[in-house]
Amino acid sequence: YQRRVHGTLSECLFFFEFLLYFLPMSQTGQSEATTSSPSSCKICCACPETRSKRDECIVMKGKENCLELIEDHYACLLKAGFSSQEVDKLRATSR
Repeated sequence: YQRRVHGTLSECLFFFEFLLYFLPMSQTGQSEATTSSPSSCKICCACPETRSKRDECIVMKGKENCLELIEDHYACLLKAGFSSQEVDKLRATSR
């Protein structure tokens, strides 16, 4: 049984960098997104529809071919009440 792996090494690294963003960032165990967000939802859990479309596209087609879906997800996060600083931080860690 062989498992076929989709995506390049850079796409896999992007995925792991993306996950690292959501690991606890303080000794209290809360991420910065949780403490500064006006909503009770973490930024990693917000906008599941746009997030899943974005993630699937990145894995299947590569990040450079999914820029519109990535921007749609950032727009959704802003509409959900996350600050532009939080969204910009996510953008910076995703590059």
